[in-house]
Amino acid sequence: MRLNKLRKGIRAKLRSVSGLSFAELLVTTLILLLVTEIVADGLPAVIRLYRQTVDIANAEAYLSTTMIALRSKLSLSNEVTRDGKTAYFDPAYGYYNITNSADGIQVEYLDIKMNPRTPRMSQPLIPEVRNDTSILISGFDNITYNNGSFTITGLKVEKQNSESENPLAEVKGDIIIRTLNP
Repeated sequence: MRLNKLRKGIRAKLRSVSGLSFAELLVTTLILLLVTEIVADGLPAVIRLYRQTVDIANAEAYLSTTMIALRSKLSLSNEVTRDGKTAYFDPAYGYYNITNSADGIQVEYLDIKMNPRTPRMSQPLIPEVRNDTSILISGFDNITYNNGSFTITGLKVEKQNSESENPLAEVKGDIIIRTLNP
């Protein structure tokens, strides 16, 4: 019974040509201001969460790409001692080292078979990833060789020049790559 009375009252208001009263206009404006304030307060948090999620997703994809590149590079290589230092030998490119730098994992070719006039060249294992908020780089703690297998410890991806000690993505445990030429 009350519901019918309420419906009739609402219909009568909607059919009237007098419009809104000043009190109704103020209440409507107040409600809109409150909703706008709530949305405005929550928007920066949503944007920050979105950027963090995108950074983590990009870091995980970059980590996967780094693992594939390392596997591709090391699976055809052997560890050798050259000039008293540990190096790797790839039949296609000759002697090289894999090192960490401020720009990520670098491959330093010690002598290039294809161009003997270029005795030393360093290049990234894979290029860094640039996105809206940061530059992602990869790194590792250690690479060892034993009985035809390389073991990579502490492979991780982090933001370049980040103060955070926690990487965005990392491999828990060791990665073992068996060589095709033991």
